[in-house]
This record gives sequence, C-alpha cells and structure tokens, in this order.
Amino acid sequence: MDNFRAAWDWAITNHDTARTRQVSATIWYLFELRSWFEEGETIFRNAAETIQSHITKIEPGDDMLTAVNGMRAHSAYFSLRLGKSTAAHVALISCTAQLQDSTDQFAGMCSLWYLGLVSWMLGKSEEAHGSLQAGLEKARALGERWYETMVGQFIGIIALDRSEYNLAHRYLKEALASARETGDPTLIAHTLGFTSLTLQALGSTAEAEKCLRESLTLSQEIGHRWGIGNSLDSLGLLAQVTSPEEARTLFSASCDVFREIGDLRSLSRVLSHQGFNSLALGDVTDAQDSFIAVLRLAREGGFIPFALDALAGLAMIWAKNVNDERALELVVHVLQHQAAMHDTLTRAERLRVELESRLTKQQAEAAQARVKAKNFETVVDEILKQVD
Repeated sequence: MDNFRAAWDWAITNHDTARTRQVSATIWYLFELRSWFEEGETIFRNAAETIQSHITKIEPGDDMLTAVNGMRAHSAYFSLRLGKSTAAHVALISCTAQLQDSTDQFAGMCSLWYLGLVSWMLGKSEEAHGSLQAGLEKARALGERWYETMVGQFIGIIALDRSEYNLAHRYLKEALASARETGDPTLIAHTLGFTSLTLQALGSTAEAEKCLRESLTLSQEIGHRWGIGNSLDSLGLLAQVTSPEEARTLFSASCDVFREIGDLRSLSRVLSHQGFNSLALGDVTDAQDSFIAVLRLAREGGFIPFALDALAGLAMIWAKNVNDERALELVVHVLQHQAAMHDTLTRAERLRVELESRLTKQQAEAAQARVKAKNFETVVDEILKQVD
C-alpha cells in the first residue's frame, strides 16, 4: 500500500491523468473492500483538486475535465458511505451530467450507479431507478459484467422496497447467477444478502437463511466487514420471529461492525431493527434509545427512510404512554412522506387506525392539521431537542 500511495501521488502530481483514470476503478474497489471510506473520500478528492488546479493554468482537453469529474464521483461515493448522503447527491448530479457527454463511457457508467445508489439511500426511488436503469444499459453496452450484476441487483432492491417481490426476486436471482459466474466472492456475498430479503418477503424462510449463512461464511473468509455486518443484521431479522433474544445479540454484533467501519447508513438501518426488536422484548427504554440514535444519524446523513421507520417506532412508544395525539402526528407525517418504506407504512397505518379509534374526531383533525405546519427536519429537531 505504501508503494501504491507513492505511485498514485506521483501520477497525480505529474498530471498523468490517463494512468490515474485507468486504475481509479480498481483503487475504488480496493478501498471499498477494506472499508477505508475516509481515505477513499480523501484520496479522490485530493486528486480532483490537484487536476483542477492544473487545469486553471492550461487549456484543458476532454481527458482532463473527465478525470476531474471521475475523481469527484469516486470521492462522492465514499462520502455517501460516510453518511454524507445529501452532499454526495449534489456532487454526483453535477459529475454524472458532465460525464455522460465525455469520451469515457466507463466513468459515465460508474457515476450513474453511484447517483442511483445515493438517490435510493435518500428515498428518491424514481430518480434512483432512472439512474440505475441508464447505468445498466451502459454496462451491457460496454460488456462490463461485474457492473451489470451490481446495478441489476440494486434495481431489484428498489423493487423490493416497493413491495414488488416477484420482480425483485427475478432481478436478484439473475444477479446472483451472474455474480457466481464472475467468481467474485464479495459480489456473491453481497447479492446473497439481498436475495435473502426477497425470499423472506415471499415466505421462503429456510432458503433465505441458507443464503445468509453462505453470505456470512464468504464474508468472514475474505475479511469483508461490511458483508459480515449485513449478514448479521439479516439473520437478526429472521431470528426475531422465533427468538427475539438471539436477534438482539445479532443486531448488536452488526451495529458493532458498522460503527467500526464508519458506515452510518447501515448502522441507522440496524439500529431501527434493534429498536423494534427491543419493543418486542418489552424493553421500551432501549427501543427509544435506538430510535433516537437513528434520528441523530439522519439529521447529519439524510437517511430519511430509516428515520421515518424510527418515527413510527417512537409513535408506538408514545401510544403505549397514552400520548395519542402526539403519536398520531408522527404517524400521519410518516404516511404522507414519499420516502417511507413498505414495512414502515404498514406499521404506521395499523397504528393510525388504532389511534383514531381512541381519539375524538376533533382531536384527530387537530393532530393532522399540526402535521401540515411541519416538515421532516422540523419534526426530527423537535424530538431531539426534547431529549438533549
């Protein structure tokens, strides 16, 4: 790695943009595999800034401008891995638009995938689907099988979020077969983890667990910590149906992994799962702490779908404490937000019916009126101010 860093710095300093562009995707994958998110963000940002500073002194060609946008796109990817989703989204919109008109179609393909990924993370499912579909077409045109597999997988994940389970299963089944053909254990483990979610949704619990066990084993063999954390989380979701205590252990271990590697988005997801599991165990204090932690992370990183899930969880707690009007406010806010996931909407709708049966018509209408005066950020800030 010391030799690599020295060679990279030399190439950037000496404006060898052709060489740095040639190896940048491989370097990106190395940093992703090792969960070196901070260094990945820094090394590509510095590269973009160095090339940009040289551009101001010369008449830049397409190669130089493409190199800047390619480096910015890679840096933005690691920004989103560090929880800076909103900033990454802004950067990627600009980079992606410029790279589509460049001669480097490979860089254009990568940026479309990154933009689709961050849009999905921010709950912008239509935008995410459009970017990923365009990225998938580019990957096929370029014969980039690895990227075709990864992007197709995320199209399946979006279908899963929309409760289009059969469509999701078709995309993920194809992605898994393709991943096995590539022979990349990380890609296989990643695809197995998400395939298991569609199998759970379709009621194939035993097959889902088999996928997760294989994913966990592969991730452990190659030391892929993100894959380990993801498998532990999904195994926790399976376990909580029959053994909430075992699920608590699995969720806790998953949180430890994501804290260690600095993946705040994944940490948000698992904390939300942990919160609902704690509710099932009757541990209201731990549940509330988990949901509040999700809101804190969302305020910084923009993980809106998981924050909405946490709001639904807090509404359940407030309803238990007979704070029905306030609980209904949260529920209505969740139901009206376009980024809410299917499971979140199901919980919120069930609770809405229960709360409205306990409130007068006037109380329910008053709660709904108060919702109109608040946006997502206001709701989160009000809750956090109460606990700070």
